[in-house]
Amino acid sequence: MHAEKQRAEQAANSNRPRERLNRAWQAALELFGKSPDPLVLTDVGGHIVGAHCHNAHASWARVGASLLDPLSLDQRALTLTILSDAVSPGLAHALDLQFPGRVPAEWFRVTACPVMAGDRTIGITWQFVSIDTRKREEERLRIAEELMVDAQGVSHIGTWTWDITEPQAEWSPELYAIYGLDETKHTPTYQDYLTRIHEDDVERVKAVTERVFRDHEPYSHDERIFRPDGEMRWLHTWARAVLDADGNLAKLVGVCQDITDRKVAEIALAERLEEVEHRLEDAENLHA
Repeated sequence: MHAEKQRAEQAANSNRPRERLNRAWQAALELFGKSPDPLVLTDVGGHIVGAHCHNAHASWARVGASLLDPLSLDQRALTLTILSDAVSPGLAHALDLQFPGRVPAEWFRVTACPVMAGDRTIGITWQFVSIDTRKREEERLRIAEELMVDAQGVSHIGTWTWDITEPQAEWSPELYAIYGLDETKHTPTYQDYLTRIHEDDVERVKAVTERVFRDHEPYSHDERIFRPDGEMRWLHTWARAVLDADGNLAKLVGVCQDITDRKVAEIALAERLEEVEHRLEDAENLHA
């Protein structure tokens, strides 16, 4: 009689973790079962013991399959770390994972929560929220930014933004290159910018800057700047005001293009024309 009682208690104890998992799964289904995104329950080894998915593309969400199998090697390593933390010491985590099914594969924000029985983890619930649109937009913006940087380098155009509540401006990498400055060591400010302008152009630059502060008028002009090694460069600068909701000046944004080669060619052409005119005058005086 005693042995039978022991066996019954052992059987009951062995079923308790499974019952707890079942209850956790039912609770999760009540909360998230209407979501179009996958909801998965795994054991501590990452094998799927429950899967609920309205998304026909999630063919990987099959009972008995491993949650790790569809992942790339680097994402698999990250998920193993999350899985280990969920098992011991029982920590919840959120991470971005990409699962196949679509072309290209679909991105999800995945929240992993341990299912506890006392102080022991007996399973993990994985809540999926699609972030595919956001990820693709981030990738599109990243590519667009890379193309913009490349285009700036080819055309020798740099951009800047100056929030007037801050002493320093923000420069694009190409603008640092135009000025011959190291972006890791230089902090661009208006006063520092004035020290780099040719002395014959400083007052004109101050005047247009004061006008944009006062009247919010855009400006466009040529100016000469000196690099740290003493080389002079010609820049064509455009700038405009950005106003806040109350119509007050919030920031200035601008574009600078290095036009040195064009200016040098124009100056050389002007000198050549002047030389030709002098020769013609000399020839006319000789035959007068």
